[in-house]
Amino acid sequence: MKKTWVMVSSIFVVLALIIGGFYMQKQSERQYMWEVVHSEEAKKIYEGYLLNVDPKAFTIDGKIQHYQILDEETVKNPMGGLIVELSINHQKLYNLEVFINKDIETGELKGTGTIASPELVAYLGVREKE
Repeated sequence: MKKTWVMVSSIFVVLALIIGGFYMQKQSERQYMWEVVHSEEAKKIYEGYLLNVDPKAFTIDGKIQHYQILDEETVKNPMGGLIVELSINHQKLYNLEVFINKDIETGELKGTGTIASPELVAYLGVREKE
């Protein structure tokens, strides 16, 4: 009976260590993603895209006054890099997803594209290229 108890206890300890290791790895990955997404280099990418669609952004005359990074919506892109969701002017419907990747050769972050919500497109009056 004592051997069975030791064996069962050992199995539970090993399972707890494995689960704890996966949890710590996930936490470490989320922390790294947070640091990348909130870096000055990433903020330049976001602001560059926003200034591209609204040249007067962040000024009194611009339609875009503020953006917020939605941490809970930031995910790893299956093709590599991160997909960062931004909320524009504190409006839930005005969202911009920004795709960022780290250049393998230089190590710099690069913006690789965006997807704007239909509400944001209508608000900004942006037309698709024909």
